Amino acid sequence: MEASLRDTSLSAEVRAADHAARVARKAEHLKYFDVLGMDDIVAIVAWGRSASLLLASYLDSHTNVLMLQREASERIIQFFEETRNLSLWERLLAYPAYTDAHGHPFFHGEFAISELDYRAAIDSLIEKYGDRPVDVLASHRAFFQFVYAAYNVARDYRPAIPRPSLVYFQHHRSDKLAAYLSRDFPKVRFLHTIRHPIACFRSSVERSQYMGLADGRLPQLNYLSAVLSIAVNLTNLDHPHDHADARTSAVRFEDLQTHPEETMRNVAAWLGLPWRASLATSTFNGIPYVVERTGGDWVGSQPAQINNPSRGVSRWDQAVLFSLFHENFIAWGYPSPAHFRFGCLRWSIVFMLAFIPMSLEWIVARNILRVQIKPALRLGDFRFAVRAARRPLACHVALVKHVAGVLWRRRRGQAGNRTAGKRGNPALFTILAPSDAAACTPSIVPIAVASARDLGDVDSSVAALLTKYRAGDIPNLCRDEIVRGKLPAGHGTAAVHMTEALTLLDPLVRRIRAHVAASDMLHVADLPVAVHTTGQPKQGRVWTYIRDLRSVDMASAPAVSVFYSADRSTEIQLGHLPGFTGFLQTSSTLELKSDAGASRPIINVASWAHCRNKFSEMPTPCHFPMIKEALDRLDDIFLIDADARYSSLAERATQRAAQRVLVQRLFTWSEGACGQIDPKSGLAAAFRYMLDRRASLSRIFDHDGTDFENVAIMRIVAGLSWDRAIWWGPDSREDGDHAAQAYTVIESAKLNDLDVQAYLREILLQLKRPQAVVELEPLLPWNYGRSR
Repeated sequence: MEASLRDTSLSAEVRAADHAARVARKAEHLKYFDVLGMDDIVAIVAWGRSASLLLASYLDSHTNVLMLQREASERIIQFFEETRNLSLWERLLAYPAYTDAHGHPFFHGEFAISELDYRAAIDSLIEKYGDRPVDVLASHRAFFQFVYAAYNVARDYRPAIPRPSLVYFQHHRSDKLAAYLSRDFPKVRFLHTIRHPIACFRSSVERSQYMGLADGRLPQLNYLSAVLSIAVNLTNLDHPHDHADARTSAVRFEDLQTHPEETMRNVAAWLGLPWRASLATSTFNGIPYVVERTGGDWVGSQPAQINNPSRGVSRWDQAVLFSLFHENFIAWGYPSPAHFRFGCLRWSIVFMLAFIPMSLEWIVARNILRVQIKPALRLGDFRFAVRAARRPLACHVALVKHVAGVLWRRRRGQAGNRTAGKRGNPALFTILAPSDAAACTPSIVPIAVASARDLGDVDSSVAALLTKYRAGDIPNLCRDEIVRGKLPAGHGTAAVHMTEALTLLDPLVRRIRAHVAASDMLHVADLPVAVHTTGQPKQGRVWTYIRDLRSVDMASAPAVSVFYSADRSTEIQLGHLPGFTGFLQTSSTLELKSDAGASRPIINVASWAHCRNKFSEMPTPCHFPMIKEALDRLDDIFLIDADARYSSLAERATQRAAQRVLVQRLFTWSEGACGQIDPKSGLAAAFRYMLDRRASLSRIFDHDGTDFENVAIMRIVAGLSWDRAIWWGPDSREDGDHAAQAYTVIESAKLNDLDVQAYLREILLQLKRPQAVVELEPLLPWNYGRSR
């Protein structure tokens, strides 16, 4: 007995020593991770059955990315909500069992990790971060970060940077999950996978039938509504999450299968990841991801998967689906019969659908007869059999109503309850297509900093740093340890070279800003940014001025001028545009006054987009006919403006005249409508907002360079991403000025269609020459491209 107890005690001591050694190794490995600083999230979401796992597997082996294997990350947020009474340590220990119960194991299967290493990784994380405030460790954000860190530390994975991007396999579209992610990770981006609508619909129905019949049990009654539920899901989930349009893109299933490398290059550019050959390799945990289907097994892309997307779908079903997903076919670049562009044909098919069910509905009905009605009758459960027999008819009626409702909403320019930018064009996903790489490249093309070492040249490294980091990261380049040591050996730190580069760019920046101020028409936006100082956080302002008159004169040289200031005072604004007189179109309520001695006043043009937002943001607009009419009138005006951007000057004059008439009618109607509603209501406030700015809104017709949506400023601001709270330290004013200088050059280069990194490298080399021989004129972005 004593010997047995001694052996047990000895084995416990051995296990404890082994665990302590593992914890020590994992703690040493943690130096490669800045766990609480990992705030860049990429959520992969599927539209139907569209290769979301394949996309995730391509991202798995990139050294700037952290992942969990397959669907192991899918239920992180759901698990957190169900275990609010547990501590962080307990949650981390329990999560693998939770995923295992849902069919996604951590510790067994082809992509398994060691349970002992996972426990040691958890203990090392708690040992390092356990002294952080309780509210930090108890948050969604911390649990998300710690799960990814524990999993990857357990498998001894070493990322290239301490703050890699976290790839979250959300899979199922959920606005609630997206809201959680956006709250905890403001920089979250959503990458959706889509597929040919007919193939996606057919595959989803087949999958539902297989899952419903696989276990041999009597399916539930909701099994009868497979066609209806899939039609509802696919039509309701084909647009970005609310308020996430600028952070959302999509990848086509077909592109992943036929052009994986080119598609993943575009995905990497959009995500800000340097290109790696591993992005064309399908793995999880570094192990090849084998897809098993009845037609065989394969790894990676399989072009045969996209052959004949309409296989097994009757002509009648195809006609219904072409009508239902007409806008999806057009927006996503899938071929569609030309005659379906006529609304009358689509409505005729909806009318016929009321009397002729889809063939897929008959297939589901036959399965119901076989697996529900007949077994129920044999068991004597006549009530269940009658309910099952009646359900297909109810589902068919609901399907007809849904298809008609979708066509009606899209005809009225809405997708669900979201107002679309154009009538008939819902706000569908933007595609990262390999055949149109230029259209899907972000405003600043990210370049791999590590590649600068191969070039062996400081200017290339600095150009890469400037190009890689977005606006908000530039103030931190001289402080952030992530950036230090990225330059070739023997050339000092990144801080020194970044400061030198920004000093060299100063004369070029002044010339660009003078060019912008010399225009007679500018687009302007001012955005708040949080400034973190040694005391309490404060708020600063970022100002963006754009000169872009190419819609009026193609020879005009576009440019961008960016400034940083501590507040919104008029003196600061006037200092940005010395001597400016002309039209200033804003994207907000901003109004800029002229100098006291100016020969001409500054003419402020108010934002029509803000007027439309006041109505579109009203709750449940479908219940308010007056709001719908206001939105319809505004959409008519915006549609003409969209066409006018690509018209000749003569055509533009005619279109502007038509817009002027519609605007006058809108104001007249608004005055009458405002008197019919409660003056204290939100709708009345929206009308007053527009009517109070009637004069400044009408000035949009006084210059041909204006546009109703202020597209020029929106395009630039979306790329700048100024909304992140990363302006640091007692020198935040200086850092803000440095960021503004850099982005004046970068965004001006982008607006002139230049390769940003190559342009920065070249001008830094030129500006290092003695001042007596440097000519700034050829180095200006609009001249640089013409000379090459």
